Amino acid sequence: MGTSTRHRGFADESIFMAMATQPKVAETNLHHCKGRGKQKICVDFIQKWTYAIPMEIIYLTPLSKLNPYNVEYKGYQWSKPGKTVTAGGRNGGKTKQTAYDGSHTKLFYHTPVETFSGAEVGTDAADKKRGSVGVLDKEGNVRICVASGTRIFFPNIPGVGVLRQRYPILPVAGEGTQVWKELEATKVYF
Repeated sequence: MGTSTRHRGFADESIFMAMATQPKVAETNLHHCKGRGKQKICVDFIQKWTYAIPMEIIYLTPLSKLNPYNVEYKGYQWSKPGKTVTAGGRNGGKTKQTAYDGSHTKLFYHTPVETFSGAEVGTDAADKKRGSVGVLDKEGNVRICVASGTRIFFPNIPGVGVLRQRYPILPVAGEGTQVWKELEATKVYF
């Protein structure tokens, strides 16, 4: 099936690793050769691996339900109604001809731009958004909106400040200690 087993951690059956493209993650290089002499074929592998923290707490907010401009939600992006959001070259521009015609699963812009003041904070691949876009409401008026989805940090909310929405649940910090080893030894394996 094309899968292989690699040991990436020492004595940890619960380690989670993820291949990354983030520039801040250090890369690992491997020069791998097969054969000898003229039959020798070498390949260089360059990969970035990071520990994957498998769980997080996400504090939900009313933003997923907030829709003061009455922007029509058209469902899944590849459905017939969903495709109309970007039909005819609509790209979120701020004119009637270029604004998204409603929203769908991948372009969920319902929050008025005035909700936040200032720029996005610490954008990351986990943040499903881009800056403000134009979206048509059900009456055909262009409304300037920002993403209503989940973020790591919200931009500044006037009178409230910058809030964090997503928190990773970090692994136990005791691994490698004598107590940790003794606790691991008491696990029942089936």
